[in-house]
Amino acid sequence: MPISSFDFPVLTDTRPEDVSIPSFMVSTTRGFLPRQEPLVRLPQEFEAVESLLQRMPIKTLSGEPGLLAKFTFGETLEKELPDLSDEVEKYRHDLVVMNALYRDYSFLASAYLFEPCHQRFLRDEPYGLGRQKLPRNIALPIVKIAEIAGFKPFMEYAGSYALFNYRLEDPTQGLEYSNLRLIRAFEHGLDPSSSEAGFVLVHIAMVKESGPLIKGTVDMLEACIAKDREILNDGLRTVVTGLKSVNAVMNTMWNRSKPQSYTHFRTFIFGITSQSMFPNGVIYEGVSEEPMSFRGESGANDSMIPLMDNLLQIRMPETPLTEILQDFRQYRPGNHREFLEAVNAAANACEVKDFVLQDPISAALYLQAMNEALSDFADYVQKQQALRRPPGQPTTAAAEEHDELSILDELGLSDDTTPSVPLKTLLLDPAEENIDKLAEYIQGRLEEGHGEALFDLGLEDSGESMAFSKEDWTAALQRVSDVSEKVKADFKVLMTRNVGAENELEVGPRDAKDTGCSGKLILRRRPESVDDVIETRIAVVGNVDAGKSTMLGVLVKGGLDDGRGKARVNLFRHKHEIESGRTSSVGMEIMGFDSKGEVVVSSVAGRKLTWEEIGRKSAKVIGFTDLAGHEKYLRTTVFGLLSSEPNYCLLMVAANNGLIGMSKEHLGIALALNVPVMVVITKIDICPPQILEQTITQLTKILKSPGARKIPIFISNREQCVNTATQFVSRRICPIFQVSNVTGHNLDLVRTFLNILPHHGDYKKESALEFHVNDTFSVPFVGTVVSGVVKSGIIHTGDTILVGPDSLGQFTTTKVRSIERKRISVPACSAGQSASLALRNVRRKDVRKGMVVLHKNDPATGAELTPKVFREFVAEVLILSHATTIKTKYQAMLHVGPVSQTCAIIDIDRNYIRTGDRAQVAFRFVQRPEYLTVGDRILFREGRTKGLGIVKAVGYDPKKPLNPEAAKESEGKQGGGG
Repeated sequence: MPISSFDFPVLTDTRPEDVSIPSFMVSTTRGFLPRQEPLVRLPQEFEAVESLLQRMPIKTLSGEPGLLAKFTFGETLEKELPDLSDEVEKYRHDLVVMNALYRDYSFLASAYLFEPCHQRFLRDEPYGLGRQKLPRNIALPIVKIAEIAGFKPFMEYAGSYALFNYRLEDPTQGLEYSNLRLIRAFEHGLDPSSSEAGFVLVHIAMVKESGPLIKGTVDMLEACIAKDREILNDGLRTVVTGLKSVNAVMNTMWNRSKPQSYTHFRTFIFGITSQSMFPNGVIYEGVSEEPMSFRGESGANDSMIPLMDNLLQIRMPETPLTEILQDFRQYRPGNHREFLEAVNAAANACEVKDFVLQDPISAALYLQAMNEALSDFADYVQKQQALRRPPGQPTTAAAEEHDELSILDELGLSDDTTPSVPLKTLLLDPAEENIDKLAEYIQGRLEEGHGEALFDLGLEDSGESMAFSKEDWTAALQRVSDVSEKVKADFKVLMTRNVGAENELEVGPRDAKDTGCSGKLILRRRPESVDDVIETRIAVVGNVDAGKSTMLGVLVKGGLDDGRGKARVNLFRHKHEIESGRTSSVGMEIMGFDSKGEVVVSSVAGRKLTWEEIGRKSAKVIGFTDLAGHEKYLRTTVFGLLSSEPNYCLLMVAANNGLIGMSKEHLGIALALNVPVMVVITKIDICPPQILEQTITQLTKILKSPGARKIPIFISNREQCVNTATQFVSRRICPIFQVSNVTGHNLDLVRTFLNILPHHGDYKKESALEFHVNDTFSVPFVGTVVSGVVKSGIIHTGDTILVGPDSLGQFTTTKVRSIERKRISVPACSAGQSASLALRNVRRKDVRKGMVVLHKNDPATGAELTPKVFREFVAEVLILSHATTIKTKYQAMLHVGPVSQTCAIIDIDRNYIRTGDRAQVAFRFVQRPEYLTVGDRILFREGRTKGLGIVKAVGYDPKKPLNPEAAKESEGKQGGGG
């Protein structure tokens, strides 16, 4: 139902002197922080509480061991603390005092309940049981306080442990991090350099930046209601700037709080719900004889990410973990909850997402916001999960439960590449030390980007403008040039704003704050050798006659097509391909960019450079796998898609034909493999406008469908191109180009996009070698050569290796004679790189596609390795399409990496499966055993694609059937027939 306005009472004046309203009220100035600085010391009536809390920490501020270190806190509390419920009543109408009482009593409650668990933890024992009863002298006051203040009667993130638990060392200096101190702590957090202090204070510093999120949210909702695009985009920019500021602070977490110290205070912030320490909950004496349960303190209680979920209409999947997350989100101040609910209702009513995605600039800003709110945060969380539990910690039920939820916390470990000196100073100040610091900063950015980095000149890392004049811009650009030389890199200016340069943005400044000169640069390291060249693999797919080979011919050669296929001829490998104009094999082409971001092409018009010439002149190489579009070559295409392990997929669609035939099949396979997809609509020069419009409508509908869930972004200018390329690895977005290979329309945007495509893929150089063979050759005077991709590890010339398995499951021992990448000899290749290996004393007939190359000996220990192969394995599969039911004994062609072999289903966890079903299925290779690892993606088909899945277990034990009931019936029938 449409709404006329967003009228939630968001404060602009926080009224810090008013004690009659709750401490937590959403505002555009303090965001989700309390309206006023928290009350530090309780009224005189609560001196007993104050005294206990001062003596409680494991190490007090004086350095002496506290009550928790002596394990005497519980007995001291029982003796010294009176029931102060009547004193609480006196302050019922002072909600600031009430919030301070809530904070302090929740610290007492957690310390009392978890003290025995902490004692066992220090002895490297399981946590065991906590105290099962909360005594009356805590239980009665905390229940009354929580009811008045609007919290649960247990420790919460906002009301007690974090956001109401700081003081200012110097009230005149405000909320700068260096000016923050804790009020209460379990460890020795009153020391501002302690890990617990860093852990809490970083959260406070993050939430300090939430004001722009709230202002941008309100502006966006009001703009959507009024259908005002300009205000909407300004609101989105405010949100993006706020998120960047929040994430910049979040990235400092483990610089200020050591991972190994986290477990020293974590015990005290557990909850009661679903914890083995409290199997039945906790009895609050004098309140109820029935046990009570509450969640523990967690960053999942914070309101910033849920605000973005609601505003941007990001829907979470329905999973058990999501249910827990939603439960966690109830533990926040009432005003915060109501605000989030109001935003959610308004965003749904005015359909924020649909309105945003109708405009390319709004869509690009929306994607930036999503990337900051979700992708960066998720990547950030993943980086540090392994560090959350130190080696040797007992894996008690409680610890396991909390670790399952720990992905919800905003804890993190990240190499902080933000310079300690403001970036503007590094760019303009002539001091030599600033030049060195800028060089260190750029070096860190290049390392982070695997040899390249996008750099916003004229903008701070938070997105704020540096307000450069043209003279400042020129000086800063010269500084970047000097520093790039120092770190052996080059750069290219991709686009500018208010500079008046060649690549000036078509869209002018939106407001007065945007008058400064700025621009986006790409920096790329100069490779010292071919080993250092950045490699990106792109699989090119699409229906027959979509223009795949022609497009590659134009990109690689640098010229244009004549409309009759001249550009594609050099790409074909067989005579019948040239005659028919149709690819039947897996073709390979490469395109190079030098360190200055220029395409590497021949200076002679129409001449195509050799692979060796491109490789030697390039700093970044795009490897295209040109796959067949005709249905009869589907097996070849599927093999090419899986065996080349592409980083990205380029789907070609002819404007005059639309998404027909095998195009949908290819798109489905790419989505199944979780490969980011970009689309190029070709032949727009010969397509009538109404047909092109039909094609775009059809393509958009398919990409937005539940099976794809992509956000299509049509690229028509340089700003959209650059912004979309930087966000592309999120996988949700799908950039779409409309090009002509005859007129050259938009080909420059495609080249720019390919030039700045970021590194994508998780490759483990430190792991054992695993090289997948996807082709074999016999080269005169060299011998047998195998090509493929290094999935993990590193291989050197001269290494002793194992190649296999053969038909009997055996491996052959040989040595690597030489290695080539892009037809250039190299001494080694590592995970993520494609290469060709010349093998010593191996005949070509003894190697095949689908084999693997492994080290014969462990490089670290020298111990001989004995690889295992499997004829049977278990996978979790999803049936995409099948006319009837699938039962045991069903056979299909199965693809897993470079392996293509017929497989039979030998067991299913139910009697049969149909289209749309997910199931555990046991497969058996029909011809020979293969080398498999858990986690490998599989795809099986009989004609067109039937299903996909992930290997869950290698080997299969018939004594442990997936469907025990069916196995018993089968045994009964066999017994009866005997």
